[in-house]
Amino acid sequence: MFCAIPVKVPDFVHHHELAGAVTQPGNPNLQLESAEAAYYAIQHFADASNEDMGVTLSTIDAALVEYGHPRPGFWNSGARKPMEPVVKPENSSMFLYLMNNFFCTNICVDQPGPKRFDFSLRSHSGNWKEGKAYKFAWETSHPLIASFAKPNRKGYLPSEHSFISVNCDNVICTSFKPAEPNGSGYIARFFELSGQESEVKVRFNFLKNIRDAFSTDLLEVNEGRIESSGNEISFGIRSHGISTVRIEGKDNDRSVSGFKAKAVSDSHVHLEWNSENDGLSHFAVYRSEDPECPAIPFNYIGYAGESYYDDKPCLNFAGWNSSCLEAERTYYYRIVPVDRFNMPGTASDAIPCKTLSKTEMDEAPSKVLGLHAVHVSPLAPENYVNLFFYTNIEPDIDRYEIHRGESDDFVPSSGTLLEELKPDEMTLNYKGSFKYSELECQMYSDMTAEVNKDYWYCVCAVDKSGNKGEYSNKVKIRMNYIPVEIKPVPYSFTDFSDATASVMVEISTQVKNCDLYYTTDNSEAGCGSQKYTGPFVLENDALVKVAAYDRTSGNLLFKKMSFIVCPRAVAQTSINDAWNAPMAFDNNKEIGSQWQCMQYGGGSKNAPQDTWLGYILPEKLKICGVEIIGDDRDIMPVQENYRIYTRLDGKMSLAGELRTQGVNLGKKNHNRIIFDHEFEADGIMLSVLSDELPKSDLADQDGIVRVVEFKLIMPDGSVKSLKELVEKDSVQKDGALLQAAQTAANL
Repeated sequence: MFCAIPVKVPDFVHHHELAGAVTQPGNPNLQLESAEAAYYAIQHFADASNEDMGVTLSTIDAALVEYGHPRPGFWNSGARKPMEPVVKPENSSMFLYLMNNFFCTNICVDQPGPKRFDFSLRSHSGNWKEGKAYKFAWETSHPLIASFAKPNRKGYLPSEHSFISVNCDNVICTSFKPAEPNGSGYIARFFELSGQESEVKVRFNFLKNIRDAFSTDLLEVNEGRIESSGNEISFGIRSHGISTVRIEGKDNDRSVSGFKAKAVSDSHVHLEWNSENDGLSHFAVYRSEDPECPAIPFNYIGYAGESYYDDKPCLNFAGWNSSCLEAERTYYYRIVPVDRFNMPGTASDAIPCKTLSKTEMDEAPSKVLGLHAVHVSPLAPENYVNLFFYTNIEPDIDRYEIHRGESDDFVPSSGTLLEELKPDEMTLNYKGSFKYSELECQMYSDMTAEVNKDYWYCVCAVDKSGNKGEYSNKVKIRMNYIPVEIKPVPYSFTDFSDATASVMVEISTQVKNCDLYYTTDNSEAGCGSQKYTGPFVLENDALVKVAAYDRTSGNLLFKKMSFIVCPRAVAQTSINDAWNAPMAFDNNKEIGSQWQCMQYGGGSKNAPQDTWLGYILPEKLKICGVEIIGDDRDIMPVQENYRIYTRLDGKMSLAGELRTQGVNLGKKNHNRIIFDHEFEADGIMLSVLSDELPKSDLADQDGIVRVVEFKLIMPDGSVKSLKELVEKDSVQKDGALLQAAQTAANL
């Protein structure tokens, strides 16, 4: 799916922003010859302009951009060459490449539901720099977001205030935050947008005075002092450069007093201290088994907003280390007061505390965190609820209780208990063997949940002593499922002579007292459409749309659609959906994409059966021969013989035989057969007799026919894949789309 941005800029040059640069797409002097030129993943903007005027596209939610004309991206599992050379686009139009379904993986071909993509357009005078394309793009991609905050009566700033101001609009502050525990003060990061070296002055209006300022690397390690005066700093920034600076306020001479620690349980220590909180931001807490307990990042365990802290099991899934005390072990603590400018004060003395034994006080497990429910799968026949939640870090967890209710106020009890997960007894085997207790997350699948019904879930952890922890927050889920099935029922053929591309379509629903109406011509289904009274036949691929109406009230209940493919490729035997007849005709030359018959044609080694593979042509064609590309790997047997038959109005004719008319194309099992004369046909078939099936010393390869690609040789000598012949109408439609887009660009 594309969104066309047809713009006409005379003598245009395209520019777009990448990470740390602005460059020209399609310029062979700025792009490697082997690089992709069909589509580009850009940062914030694409621009088409000359020296007098231009148009800027701010991509926001649509980062894949194409220039000149739209082209799809065909993905496969192997390496591929660029689709086209690096040249300047033929016109100034731009196209947003929003979605595709060409991935040969687990991406659904049909992805229903609303989709939203935001982008913004603006014309400007001058070139992209003079028109400040970068400023427009960054402002639209990072809009000001307002939210209501209750007044802080203890606050010292006015109700209207500018926190940071920069003297040049080609430099922006991309982040501002307190320094990490390996330093003090605040960290600010700046980015130059226009491609010109600049001298920058930044005023931090919420500070009265800056004591020191430093340039730092990306790890916030100071590299050198930079100039500061009052609440303003000055520094130079390179073209498209990134500059990170640290600013520090005056020294913090605050300290704490009366610091004491008390063991509450085997894994819980309570800390208290005295301090005047005025002017402070928080208290940093440090813990170590070293009596010195230096106040360094390695020993940092958290912060407190008040003059107390509870050190108990803490699952820090956001990035910092998880923390869990052990029973009957001595730990040492320090407290450091930190002011509102993120400057640390004087660290307290290190004080010891020994945790209790489990017999004295066994702490109950912590609250289960991160419970999340997912519907698996609204697009597949299976419908069930999958639960995920974080694994508790206590070493004595025995099990998790999974509870389900049908209202948000349900109380967990024995009547709501669905299952008990035993993480030490459950094992995951994937590239190794792991106990569930070793995994970051636990998972539970509720196969008993019903569709179109509300459920609430919660989970608690239970330790080996039987102590129950606090229940997780409840999560709600409803498996919304349109209760109608549109099912294709392909015909079964024993002989290719009577095979057709038609398919029977059945529509069913479990909803009672309703009528179903359907369309197959892309029009919307409604009560005036064809009423469904029983299975019907499709002779061409079609989008079947269904609408259900209540028989009593006449109200619309639901709608559903499904794309039905009429199977032109048929075979006497097939294995499954991944290895079936269409694979031989898809124009995919990968070894992993091939048709193969069942071993011995569905029979046995002692009693093999004939096998055949056929294709029903979209119209009557004249054919002069075929090319059959087989599997040429060393372990595969040589295909000694097969016969090619053409079909016309149900009559089969032998057109050629590999053994007598075949020519090898230079690789094992790559062959061409030229017929003795031209055949008119509405179908083509490859047939292998039971006694001519490939023979191999390998038991799993013996008696199996494989076809990677089956192509026709036309009267003009061209070689056509069946996919090309079938899709010629859609290719014409794509050409019409391209022509329309180019016409719009030239208006």
